[in-house]
Amino acid sequence: MPDRMLRRDGAFLRRDESQVVWRYLNAQECCSVVGISNIGKSALLRMICLPESQQGMDGPGRDAIFVYVDCNRMLGLNDQGFYELVLRCLQDTLRRQAVPDTLLRTLRNAYEALINPHSPFHVPLSFNQGLTAVLDGLGRKLVIVFDEFDEVLTRVEGRVFLNLRALKDQYRRGLTFMTATNESLPLLRRDEAIDEFIELFTHHTYYLPPLNSTDAADMIHQVAKELNVTFSGRDVDFVLDWAGGHIGLIEATCGVLGSLTGAPLRDASQDWIIQRRAAQRLPRNMTVQTECGKIWAGLSEIERGALMDLSTPGGEAPLPAIAALRSKHLLLGTMTRRRARFAACSASSWRSKAPWCAPARRACAGRGNRRGDGGWSHHGGADQPGISPAALALRAVGQDL
Repeated sequence: MPDRMLRRDGAFLRRDESQVVWRYLNAQECCSVVGISNIGKSALLRMICLPESQQGMDGPGRDAIFVYVDCNRMLGLNDQGFYELVLRCLQDTLRRQAVPDTLLRTLRNAYEALINPHSPFHVPLSFNQGLTAVLDGLGRKLVIVFDEFDEVLTRVEGRVFLNLRALKDQYRRGLTFMTATNESLPLLRRDEAIDEFIELFTHHTYYLPPLNSTDAADMIHQVAKELNVTFSGRDVDFVLDWAGGHIGLIEATCGVLGSLTGAPLRDASQDWIIQRRAAQRLPRNMTVQTECGKIWAGLSEIERGALMDLSTPGGEAPLPAIAALRSKHLLLGTMTRRRARFAACSASSWRSKAPWCAPARRACAGRGNRRGDGGWSHHGGADQPGISPAALALRAVGQDL
């Protein structure tokens, strides 16, 4: 586990978020983790799969074997590519467990038959033979964690997901699936075969929030250590104010600030000068622009339109769009058309995509501040959305008010 996923006291980050996921796992229910780009879904899933992380949890999920599957490692975007990766990751995981050699041989034979099939029919057959042999012979629950699952769900043959649903129905509490996607599963793809699989996650979808202020500050210190620079308390506040709890933007902001600060400690006036220079560079930074572009690309046309509408003076947006943006932790505040308050604004790189950049800054009434409960707030007028003046796009910074 990278050091940056550890707090300075040695505990893991995202303790509260982990407990939410563990409640699903202890009930042996499938769980879908949803979040915008680079909010930290992969880091959370990898952490949950670590034995060190599981030691601090209670319940039946603690005794399960977790198989982490990074779907970006698929060698082909088809049923064989998906099945091959799952059995490959399953073998890698079980080699580190105290399982009988006969079970490992059976799994290896199924894997060889899958990658060298006598016919297309033998691809799913070999997969099922390998997985069922493990489930029957393991004597422990199995949790298969599918990271980067978006493209798999949208492009792989629907019969694959019917097969996964059938296996879950057969083994029930002995087999659990977790997925991580940028969008909720029903919005990625809908057809009869897929719907059977998605039903497993209907009431078990968790929208991952940004890091709270405590975890974000600990990550900033870890990134500074990796960059071999020294951040004062004022520097940490600067990064928090600009990047909030978005992991990708924290790393980008630390990089820009660290290139200016260096290692020596500074006084308040020197910090102010350096931070002013960093603020000028951030909107033009390529990494910041890339992070902003990924978040923007992950929004629907309706969500983009709602952000543009809300950023104008007196602007309104449909309540369903506001609800969708709040679930992604991009809006804070009450569920009204006009008083939804931004947790983000637009970078200069987005001006061609998001014409609300300039009016958003004019409408802004103040800077964001950390609340006493570790969340974030952004000030706005009585009838205007409060938008952070920081030139970072869609700054997802915390919990609902």
